[in-house]
Amino acid sequence: MKQDWYWLAVAIAAALLPMACGGTKPPDVARGEKVYNSRCWNCHEKDTAALASVPGQGPGLKGFAARASHQDMNGKPHQHSDALVRDLIVQGSTNMPPQGQGLSEQDLLDVIAYVKTL
Repeated sequence: MKQDWYWLAVAIAAALLPMACGGTKPPDVARGEKVYNSRCWNCHEKDTAALASVPGQGPGLKGFAARASHQDMNGKPHQHSDALVRDLIVQGSTNMPPQGQGLSEQDLLDVIAYVKTL
C-alpha cells in the first residue's frame, strides 16, 4: 500500500515540476491566433500561400506546415519543422527581422500551433 502512495506522489511531482520551473503548457491554437493577429498578420497573409509581391511583405502562410521539403536561400534543404519555425520567428532571416523580443516560449508554441492550422 505504501508503494502505491509513493508512485502517486512521484506522478504528481512529475506533473507539477514543469509548472514550478516555469515550463510551458500544451500549445493553445486559439491563443496562438491572437499572437499571430498581433505580431504576424501585417506581413504574412493567412488565407494565401502566395509569395508577396510587395517589398517588405512575407509569404502567405496558408498550408505552411504542409509544404514539402525545399531549399532555403542558401541552397540547403529543409522542412518547416517546429524548431525551424521557432528559429525563424526568434532570430529572423535574410528578409525577416527577428520577432522573438516580447514573446514567451508559450507564445511561440501557441503561434506555431496556430500556423499549422492554416
